[in-house]
Amino acid sequence: MLKKILLAIAISVLPFSGAWSGAGHIPKTGDSASLQLAAAAGDQQPLPEIKVSEPVRNHAIYNRSILIGSSLSPAFSDKNRERYLLRLLEDIALGHQLQFPRDGIIFMNKEGILPKNQAWNYYREYTVLPRRENPYGNEYLMIGTMRYTVTPMQGKRGPERLVIGGNREVYYSPDHYRTFVKINAVP
Repeated sequence: MLKKILLAIAISVLPFSGAWSGAGHIPKTGDSASLQLAAAAGDQQPLPEIKVSEPVRNHAIYNRSILIGSSLSPAFSDKNRERYLLRLLEDIALGHQLQFPRDGIIFMNKEGILPKNQAWNYYREYTVLPRRENPYGNEYLMIGTMRYTVTPMQGKRGPERLVIGGNREVYYSPDHYRTFVKINAVP
């Protein structure tokens, strides 16, 4: 009886046991994300294979509090960029694996431009890397009635960022943290 209880506990805990091995690595999509349980001592049949269904790179990325929408407010003049941001917000909300390993890390707000918050881990940052007409020159973008300059590419991640505070406040930065625009997804 005790063996069966311990085995039931092991089965219920197993899908989460590998979630924090190393630096928070969970197998990427396409990797072998399945686990085979060995049969308990004395049992004749091995237990069925348990598969991890939805890999998530970092627990901080998984966030169902973020509203998924069909447009942004204020509106972006570049509809390609707006679609990219909406898709990124959806991927974050659904816990999909993102393109860059640093996506979802803590944003410290060293610039002090965003509202101050007591918690050191209140803000998380994400890479925004839409297709650009001229990646090595300035681009101009209207967000609502304001004109912003998207600065030239800086390394592989570019200058644009999305910063999410407290799992509900969403800020877009076109120029690597010099300027922030609060945005909302509109259903």
